[in-house]
Amino acid sequence: MIQIKNIPVEKTYTVRLNVLRPHQSISDCQYDGDTDELTKHFGAYLDNKLIGIVSIYKSKIKHIDDKNCWQIRAMAIIKNIRKKGYASSLLKVAETYALKNGANYIWCNARISAIGFYEKHNYKLYGDEFNVKDIGPHYIMIKDCFVD
Repeated sequence: MIQIKNIPVEKTYTVRLNVLRPHQSISDCQYDGDTDELTKHFGAYLDNKLIGIVSIYKSKIKHIDDKNCWQIRAMAIIKNIRKKGYASSLLKVAETYALKNGANYIWCNARISAIGFYEKHNYKLYGDEFNVKDIGPHYIMIKDCFVD
């Protein structure tokens, strides 16, 4: 059975490196805002092994004049156990945390391969495709917390 736990940021680095940034360094896996007071990091554990992560940050989104925006970042599940609902469980915990803190919007920079996942969770494309250096094409996706 999967367990989702609040974890220190340092526990996210290995998964970030192996899944999201395999051709980079561990320092590239340390993001601005990682240690902010309201930032939370969650880990999914299966048989006491960390198999997935997500981080959530209070972070404004360009062109939306709302002070209560939250960003999903570093959503990752190790490769050999994807498509079993673990990412959805992590996303739900992160969203719940943001909503308890008054989120009006939750957003992310989604890789092209993750667009369908976020659409399934009521996120909408926002703006044009852009490139993240050394990673590839992304879209901003946003969830309006006032709409179901």
